[in-house]
Amino acid sequence: MIDNNIFTHYINKLKKQNIDLSKSKKNKTRLKEACEKIKRNLSACSRARIPEDLAADLGVESSSLILTRSDFNQLNKSLFTKFERIVDKVIKSVPDAKKQVNIGETTINY
Repeated sequence: MIDNNIFTHYINKLKKQNIDLSKSKKNKTRLKEACEKIKRNLSACSRARIPEDLAADLGVESSSLILTRSDFNQLNKSLFTKFERIVDKVIKSVPDAKKQVNIGETTINY
């Protein structure tokens, strides 16, 4: 789901630059793979971007295809909210559940 959100973000960004990936299955697949790598990179870095060779094949500057961690969080905000609700339900359903859950840099207190 997160990968798809990133992929959709880039598809929309490319459409604004009049780039249509529907004609190139290869570049579409490469973009999907790049989005998965971006997700992983953003767990350790504050920004990530599409590889330069893919950007060149698409005819855009890779610097125009940067995704920051803040952008990532905004793209996935509703998904993260759903995750928090699920965790909340699980913790409330277990009587002796730990009252604090650490998820990455976020701490949720119950």
